[in-house]
Amino acid sequence: MKKPKHTESAFSKRYIECSASEDEATSSTPFHEVFGFLIMLLLTLVGVHFQGLNMSPLKTHYAAMVLFIIAVFIYSIAFAGIKVGPHNTSYLPIFNFICLTSGIIACELLVYILIPTFWLLIINLCATLVEVLRRWYKQISARLIDDLVLDTSSHLLQKIHQSASKAFAGFTLTHCSTEKEEDNGIQNAEIV
Repeated sequence: MKKPKHTESAFSKRYIECSASEDEATSSTPFHEVFGFLIMLLLTLVGVHFQGLNMSPLKTHYAAMVLFIIAVFIYSIAFAGIKVGPHNTSYLPIFNFICLTSGIIACELLVYILIPTFWLLIINLCATLVEVLRRWYKQISARLIDDLVLDTSSHLLQKIHQSASKAFAGFTLTHCSTEKEEDNGIQNAEIV
């Protein structure tokens, strides 16, 4: 029996596509576990904070709590879409972006309830700076190396060359006599 030249069937193509999209969906699971842990931790801190004050966060921060519930609801729907929905790789980046955005908003709202607005701004600026440095590390380091190291070293070599040429400018190369001629001159001087 001859084997067919085309061994890849439509079923195997579909299986490969599904495997790739499942890998992509499960690769973002640790990312979602971190958000789940962070949201639970912040909710616990909010509960402990307001239990000591004998107040409800729904009364003092009603808008923030409603927005938090909406963000968590959106996050849950997008995460369910990633886990349960048909694994089509075209929509997974969109759902991952929705999960990321709504997860960040949910965490920000809980932190807003816990700390003053000024410190929240400082934390966000630091987080933004860290992310910018993380994304642009290679470009920044290459630019620093080009600007600082290469330009500084070439400038330093030019300064050394200028200093050396000034130092040796007064010296001229003249005909140097051999040792025998010098010895003969010393002997002649002793005779006289």
